[in-house]
Amino acid sequence: MSDLKADWGGFYDHVDPPQVDQYGLGIRVPGLVVSPYSRQGYVDHKTYSWESWLRIIEERFGVNPMTGRDNTANDMSDAFDFTQQPRAPVMLTGSGSPYPTTPQQAIHPAGTLITTNTAYGTYAVAPETIASSYGSNLAAAPKQAPSQPLPTSLGGVTVTVTDANGGVFPAPLFYVSPNQVNWLIPQGAASGVATVTLANGSATFTGTALISSTAPGLYSANQTGQGPASAQVTNGQTYSNTFQCNAFQSNPSGACTLIPINVASQPYLILYGTGIREAPKSNVSVKIGNINAPVTYAGAQGSYAGLDQVNVSLPTALQGRGQLVVTVTVNGQASNMAQLLFQ
Repeated sequence: MSDLKADWGGFYDHVDPPQVDQYGLGIRVPGLVVSPYSRQGYVDHKTYSWESWLRIIEERFGVNPMTGRDNTANDMSDAFDFTQQPRAPVMLTGSGSPYPTTPQQAIHPAGTLITTNTAYGTYAVAPETIASSYGSNLAAAPKQAPSQPLPTSLGGVTVTVTDANGGVFPAPLFYVSPNQVNWLIPQGAASGVATVTLANGSATFTGTALISSTAPGLYSANQTGQGPASAQVTNGQTYSNTFQCNAFQSNPSGACTLIPINVASQPYLILYGTGIREAPKSNVSVKIGNINAPVTYAGAQGSYAGLDQVNVSLPTALQGRGQLVVTVTVNGQASNMAQLLFQ
């Protein structure tokens, strides 16, 4: 693996660097991961630092961290898929190579299970996080849980989690299909690398899940973890969405667009995500653009298993700011970025 970065070059950055210690981090720079195991076409929204390379090496080879910086750095594991067969190198020649290159096919051994956070595809999950597992021939046919509480067997499929302490938990299931199964990380599962086992009566699939105490992810309206936030605004009496989707009408692609927010008449924002509820409200912060929005509630949404919500009051300084990105930081870990529009 190698890391290709452009130094900051003196360009302006409108986002304040995170204050991880007394020195903090520097201005943001783009990063490219080049590896036969890199996740093709994946945009990683986590905040990394030079210490992140140390962190992933320390975890891989069981080396104790050298300082507090590498001990708390994100480990870049989301950028890789070590369950896939290593892809062949792309040879560069003196006469040039075609650009863009044709995407290489990702090949996973039979029986492999890949588990991610449903909000935006990160590997990080936490107890009561909504997760998705991917593979081939996982279920005979699509089937959705008819109601809550969620069943632990659906369409002949079961998912079992064996956590880092050896605890075994049956997982509640939302949805099963031949290539994807959505399920809930069981409450009480210990932090660390867990083994995930999916059985469908005729075959067994295994994989791993990296369980943390929290794993914040924001849902977007287009279900990619990017673009318009799946959010609402309210004045305490009426509620309205911050987006609109025109699928199968004037916009066949189903792309979602932003609805402008009037801070004066809609002073509160409700964000929806997963992997947030285990943190106290004091450890949850929200930044819209470069403005901190006071958090009034952070926890379970209450009516849908695994769904969390974060309520904030919208500062008047957001009036007229146009399109901005919003992130939620939980226990020092930032979520993906979603979009909002202010009039």
